[in-house]
Amino acid sequence: VELDRKSFGAQVELGNAYTRVGKPEKAIEAYTLAKELTSSEISNDHLTALGQAQAKIGDYEAALESFDAAIACDPNFGVAMSAKAHALQSLGRFDEARETFRRAIECDPKAGENYRSVVHSYRVQPDDPILDQMIGIFEDSDLTDASRIHLGFAIAKALEDIGDYENVFSYLNVANKLNAAQEPFYSPTIQERAWTSPIWINPQLSNKESS
Repeated sequence: VELDRKSFGAQVELGNAYTRVGKPEKAIEAYTLAKELTSSEISNDHLTALGQAQAKIGDYEAALESFDAAIACDPNFGVAMSAKAHALQSLGRFDEARETFRRAIECDPKAGENYRSVVHSYRVQPDDPILDQMIGIFEDSDLTDASRIHLGFAIAKALEDIGDYENVFSYLNVANKLNAAQEPFYSPTIQERAWTSPIWINPQLSNKESS
Protein backbone atom coordinates (compact mmCIF):
# COMPACT_ATOMS: atom_id res chain seq x y z
CA VAL A 1 0.00 0.00 0.00
CA GLU A 2 2.86 2.37 0.75
CA LEU A 3 4.00 1.93 -2.86
CA ASP A 4 0.53 2.53 -4.27
CA ARG A 5 -1.28 4.99 -2.03
CA LYS A 6 -3.45 6.08 -4.94
CA SER A 7 -4.99 2.64 -5.36
CA PHE A 8 -8.64 2.59 -4.32
CA GLY A 9 -8.65 -1.19 -3.89
CA ALA A 10 -5.46 -1.18 -1.85
CA GLN A 11 -6.84 1.42 0.55
CA VAL A 12 -10.07 -0.53 1.00
CA GLU A 13 -8.14 -3.71 1.77
CA LEU A 14 -5.92 -1.77 4.17
CA GLY A 15 -9.01 -0.45 5.94
CA ASN A 16 -10.37 -3.99 6.18
CA ALA A 17 -7.07 -5.20 7.62
CA TYR A 18 -6.99 -2.44 10.24
CA THR A 19 -10.59 -3.27 11.14
CA ARG A 20 -9.72 -6.93 11.69
CA VAL A 21 -6.83 -6.09 14.03
CA GLY A 22 -8.81 -3.56 16.03
CA LYS A 23 -7.32 -0.27 14.81
CA PRO A 24 -10.39 1.81 13.91
CA GLU A 25 -8.51 5.12 13.60
CA LYS A 26 -6.23 3.67 10.93
CA ALA A 27 -9.20 1.99 9.26
CA ILE A 28 -10.99 5.35 9.04
CA GLU A 29 -7.95 6.92 7.40
CA ALA A 30 -7.78 4.18 4.78
CA TYR A 31 -11.52 4.09 4.04
CA THR A 32 -11.65 7.90 3.82
CA LEU A 33 -8.73 7.97 1.39
CA ALA A 34 -10.43 5.27 -0.66
CA LYS A 35 -13.51 7.48 -0.95
CA GLU A 36 -11.34 10.33 -2.20
CA LEU A 37 -9.64 8.14 -4.79
CA THR A 38 -12.75 7.06 -6.68
CA SER A 39 -14.96 9.10 -8.94
CA SER A 40 -17.73 6.54 -8.64
CA GLU A 41 -19.82 5.82 -5.57
CA ILE A 42 -18.13 3.74 -2.88
CA SER A 43 -20.08 0.56 -2.11
CA ASN A 44 -22.53 0.26 0.76
CA ASP A 45 -20.27 -2.40 2.30
CA HIS A 46 -17.33 0.00 2.47
CA LEU A 47 -19.48 2.86 3.75
CA THR A 48 -20.84 0.59 6.47
CA ALA A 49 -17.32 -0.51 7.42
CA LEU A 50 -16.30 3.15 7.64
CA GLY A 51 -19.30 3.86 9.86
CA GLN A 52 -18.48 0.92 12.12
CA ALA A 53 -14.93 2.21 12.55
CA GLN A 54 -16.22 5.71 13.32
CA ALA A 55 -18.62 4.28 15.88
CA LYS A 56 -15.79 2.32 17.49
CA ILE A 57 -14.01 5.57 18.37
CA GLY A 58 -17.25 7.17 19.59
CA ASP A 59 -17.84 9.45 16.60
CA TYR A 60 -21.48 8.43 16.27
CA GLU A 61 -22.60 11.47 14.28
CA ALA A 62 -20.04 10.73 11.58
CA ALA A 63 -21.01 7.06 11.75
CA LEU A 64 -24.66 7.97 11.13
CA GLU A 65 -23.64 9.90 8.02
CA SER A 66 -21.77 6.86 6.72
CA PHE A 67 -24.64 4.49 7.50
CA ASP A 68 -27.16 6.84 5.86
CA ALA A 69 -24.95 7.00 2.77
CA ALA A 70 -24.83 3.18 2.69
CA ILE A 71 -28.61 2.99 3.05
CA ALA A 72 -29.00 5.54 0.26
CA CYS A 73 -27.08 3.13 -1.98
CA ASP A 74 -29.41 0.30 -0.99
CA PRO A 75 -32.47 1.05 1.20
CA ASN A 76 -32.80 -2.66 1.99
CA PHE A 77 -29.23 -3.15 3.23
CA GLY A 78 -29.95 -4.63 6.67
CA VAL A 79 -26.35 -4.51 7.89
CA ALA A 80 -26.18 -0.72 7.57
CA MET A 81 -29.68 -0.34 9.01
CA SER A 82 -28.74 -2.37 12.08
CA ALA A 83 -25.47 -0.49 12.52
CA LYS A 84 -27.34 2.82 12.27
CA ALA A 85 -29.74 1.65 14.99
CA HIS A 86 -26.83 0.85 17.29
CA ALA A 87 -25.35 4.31 16.71
CA LEU A 88 -28.71 5.95 17.48
CA GLN A 89 -28.90 3.87 20.64
CA SER A 90 -25.44 5.04 21.68
CA LEU A 91 -26.56 8.65 21.20
CA GLY A 92 -29.55 8.08 23.47
CA ARG A 93 -32.04 8.37 20.61
CA PHE A 94 -33.86 5.24 21.72
CA ASP A 95 -37.19 5.67 19.94
CA GLU A 96 -35.42 6.21 16.63
CA ALA A 97 -33.13 3.27 17.35
CA ARG A 98 -36.08 0.97 18.05
CA GLU A 99 -37.79 1.89 14.80
CA THR A 100 -34.54 1.51 12.87
CA PHE A 101 -34.00 -1.95 14.35
CA ARG A 102 -37.51 -2.85 13.21
CA ARG A 103 -36.64 -1.64 9.74
CA ALA A 104 -33.47 -3.77 9.89
CA ILE A 105 -35.64 -6.77 10.74
CA GLU A 106 -37.75 -6.10 7.65
CA CYS A 107 -34.58 -5.97 5.56
CA ASP A 108 -33.06 -9.13 7.07
CA PRO A 109 -35.70 -11.12 8.95
CA LYS A 110 -33.27 -13.89 9.97
CA ALA A 111 -30.69 -11.63 11.66
CA GLY A 112 -31.24 -12.58 15.29
CA GLU A 113 -29.21 -9.73 16.75
CA ASN A 114 -31.78 -7.18 15.57
CA TYR A 115 -34.60 -8.91 17.44
CA ARG A 116 -32.48 -9.07 20.57
CA SER A 117 -31.70 -5.37 20.32
CA VAL A 118 -35.36 -4.47 19.80
CA VAL A 119 -36.77 -6.45 22.73
CA HIS A 120 -33.97 -5.19 24.94
CA SER A 121 -35.19 -1.62 24.33
CA TYR A 122 -38.69 -1.99 25.80
CA ARG A 123 -40.96 -4.26 27.83
CA VAL A 124 -42.71 -6.77 25.58
CA GLN A 125 -46.47 -7.06 26.05
CA PRO A 126 -48.51 -10.29 25.70
CA ASP A 127 -50.13 -9.14 22.45
CA ASP A 128 -46.86 -8.07 20.83
CA PRO A 129 -46.54 -9.91 17.46
CA ILE A 130 -42.74 -9.87 17.66
CA LEU A 131 -42.76 -12.82 20.09
CA ASP A 132 -44.55 -15.20 17.70
CA GLN A 133 -42.38 -13.89 14.87
CA MET A 134 -39.19 -14.68 16.80
CA ILE A 135 -40.39 -18.14 17.81
CA GLY A 136 -41.27 -18.97 14.21
CA ILE A 137 -37.84 -17.93 12.95
CA PHE A 138 -36.09 -19.71 15.84
CA GLU A 139 -37.42 -23.02 14.52
CA ASP A 140 -36.03 -22.39 11.01
CA SER A 141 -33.48 -25.10 10.23
CA ASP A 142 -31.50 -22.75 7.97
CA LEU A 143 -30.87 -20.22 10.75
CA THR A 144 -27.21 -19.64 11.62
CA ASP A 145 -26.05 -20.52 15.12
CA ALA A 146 -25.17 -16.88 15.78
CA SER A 147 -28.70 -15.74 14.94
CA ARG A 148 -30.24 -18.60 16.93
CA ILE A 149 -28.21 -17.57 19.97
CA HIS A 150 -29.45 -13.98 19.75
CA LEU A 151 -33.02 -15.11 19.14
CA GLY A 152 -32.90 -17.52 22.06
CA PHE A 153 -31.91 -14.75 24.44
CA ALA A 154 -34.42 -12.37 22.86
CA ILE A 155 -37.29 -14.84 23.21
CA ALA A 156 -36.30 -15.63 26.79
CA LYS A 157 -36.31 -11.92 27.67
CA ALA A 158 -39.69 -11.42 25.98
CA LEU A 159 -41.19 -14.43 27.78
CA GLU A 160 -39.91 -13.08 31.07
CA ASP A 161 -41.48 -9.70 30.27
CA ILE A 162 -44.92 -11.27 29.85
CA GLY A 163 -44.53 -13.53 32.88
CA ASP A 164 -44.28 -16.83 30.98
CA TYR A 165 -41.46 -18.09 33.20
CA GLU A 166 -42.25 -21.74 32.50
CA ASN A 167 -40.99 -21.46 28.91
CA VAL A 168 -38.07 -19.08 29.41
CA PHE A 169 -35.43 -21.75 29.81
CA SER A 170 -36.61 -23.75 26.80
CA TYR A 171 -35.03 -21.05 24.65
CA LEU A 172 -32.40 -19.86 27.06
CA ASN A 173 -30.86 -23.30 27.42
CA VAL A 174 -30.55 -23.71 23.65
CA ALA A 175 -28.85 -20.31 23.37
CA ASN A 176 -26.55 -21.16 26.28
CA LYS A 177 -25.55 -24.48 24.73
CA LEU A 178 -24.82 -22.97 21.31
CA ASN A 179 -22.89 -20.13 22.87
CA ALA A 180 -20.85 -22.55 24.97
CA ALA A 181 -19.84 -24.39 21.79
CA GLN A 182 -18.53 -21.15 20.31
CA GLU A 183 -17.01 -19.66 23.45
CA PRO A 184 -14.59 -22.01 25.33
CA PHE A 185 -14.67 -19.91 28.52
CA TYR A 186 -18.39 -19.31 28.43
CA SER A 187 -20.27 -19.15 31.76
CA PRO A 188 -23.97 -20.11 31.74
CA THR A 189 -24.54 -18.31 35.03
CA ILE A 190 -23.41 -15.05 33.48
CA GLN A 191 -25.02 -15.70 30.12
CA GLU A 192 -28.43 -16.41 31.62
CA ARG A 193 -28.54 -12.69 32.38
CA ALA A 194 -27.06 -11.62 29.05
CA TRP A 195 -30.33 -10.40 27.57
CA THR A 196 -30.27 -7.46 30.02
CA SER A 197 -26.83 -6.28 28.85
CA PRO A 198 -26.20 -3.65 26.13
CA ILE A 199 -25.09 -5.15 22.84
CA TRP A 200 -22.51 -3.75 20.39
CA ILE A 201 -21.66 -6.42 17.88
CA ASN A 202 -22.59 -6.99 14.29
CA PRO A 203 -22.62 -10.65 13.47
CA GLN A 204 -23.20 -9.93 9.78
CA LEU A 205 -19.76 -8.28 9.67
CA SER A 206 -17.99 -10.56 12.12
CA ASN A 207 -15.83 -13.57 11.39
CA LYS A 208 -18.02 -15.70 13.62
CA GLU A 209 -21.13 -15.12 11.48
CA SER A 210 -19.32 -15.74 8.24
CA SER A 211 -17.64 -18.95 9.36
